[in-house]
Amino acid sequence: MSAPVEPHRPRRPAVDFGSELTRPEALADPHPLLHRMRSEDPLHYSPALGAWLATRYDHVVQGFRDPRLGGDRTRLLIDGQLGAGGRGAVKDFERIERGMMINKEGPQHLRLRRLVQYGFSPDRIAAARPMIQRAVDALLDRSGPSGRLDIVADYAEPLPTLVICELMGIPAEDGPTLRRWSEAKGKFRGLSRGGVGAIARAANEATINFEDFFSPPSG
Repeated sequence: MSAPVEPHRPRRPAVDFGSELTRPEALADPHPLLHRMRSEDPLHYSPALGAWLATRYDHVVQGFRDPRLGGDRTRLLIDGQLGAGGRGAVKDFERIERGMMINKEGPQHLRLRRLVQYGFSPDRIAAARPMIQRAVDALLDRSGPSGRLDIVADYAEPLPTLVICELMGIPAEDGPTLRRWSEAKGKFRGLSRGGVGAIARAANEATINFEDFFSPPSG
């Protein structure tokens, strides 16, 4: 008879890379620290985040394929920033996040994926190509006489909003508002540090605004 298997307990690392990643210099340029992680501890447990950090391709692929690992990071995201007692501040954010396809597993994920997959078929994407090209050209034309633009702020950030609004039939003038709400949620998803309470409240308010915007009118 084989001996019982002891549960795995992560060792406490000499350096908590999860904590290091939240430093301002790492947020501005994380690549040197990520390179160090891959060299020194590519599969790293961070006590500060209460999570494993995988920085090598083979580990990431193995994790994606392991049925023991789930995709719902909502509890970790909230409790890691606010603590279990602070979840009331983001109750609407949590409610919507838990219902999203990306946080669902197995049959529930498959059901939602089947509802949207036809909207992103190769034929649909090919048909949208002229529209996407027009959006790209319009953003590039904004550089004007200077011939200069910020590739992130002036191009990469607004482009998805323009395309999504067009695909979903949303008026272009609503795009900046939707993008502002999305950024408010993204700040909380990105493991905010400093003023987390205000960031959490803004994410919850943005969630409510999104829900109201996309809900059918009553009556």
